Amino acid sequence: MEQCLGCAYRLFFKPLSDETFTCCFVWEETVEDINLSTGVSPAIQRYGVKGFPCGNFGSGKSICETPASAPFTLHPIWVAGEKNLLNKLSRPQV
Repeated sequence: MEQCLGCAYRLFFKPLSDETFTCCFVWEETVEDINLSTGVSPAIQRYGVKGFPCGNFGSGKSICETPASAPFTLHPIWVAGEKNLLNKLSRPQV
């Protein structure tokens, strides 16, 4: 997961304080692609967990990181993703 954790294309969401859900922006994934039981999307599963090198790796901070100069500024993708995940998590699982 080390490469994905340091990739500028990684999107992460923390709708609950003890859970993080992750998907990849460059692979055109959204929160809809995240497996709720594992917390990761297929691209993160392949390139982060299983460790295959990702040709789209871009070192840097995720757009979901809050800038030090504006710690209360949240990227719209982060806000929308967390709302979506909270909605999915609040529905009864069938």
